Amino acid sequence: MGAMQRRKGKEYERAVALILRSAFPAADVRRTSQADRAGNSDVIVTGSPLLEQLWLELNDARAPNPLAKLEQAERDIELAAPSNRIRRLPVVIWHRIRERSHQVTTRLWVLDSLRAVPPAPCDGAAVVVTMELQEFIGLLGAGELGP
Repeated sequence: MGAMQRRKGKEYERAVALILRSAFPAADVRRTSQADRAGNSDVIVTGSPLLEQLWLELNDARAPNPLAKLEQAERDIELAAPSNRIRRLPVVIWHRIRERSHQVTTRLWVLDSLRAVPPAPCDGAAVVVTMELQEFIGLLGAGELGP
């Protein structure tokens, strides 16, 4: 990865951290250091039991591939599992360059976990869900209050 791609990635991570910080002012939202990437997601949140569960992978590209990033997050969670005491939930926040909206892609079982509802009758491990970032933030805010 070249210097320009790293800089663009850092800028997007900062932008998403700012969005999350604005939505959840009581939580500590920050980018992880390059050296810590093997053990943490791109952006980490502390100070909120619900948000601390999220393993956030970010993708800002002309042709984003959220499914590939989701699979990367799932692999990274497995590799980091011994060092994490909490169950991590893979979530991809992505943006297509030259578009305004940010999207979230995750698995149905992750949404069920966040909403504290019984798992869907279908195979939630296979079902992929994409929604607007603001809709996901609303779901997280509602999740903080419980079912």
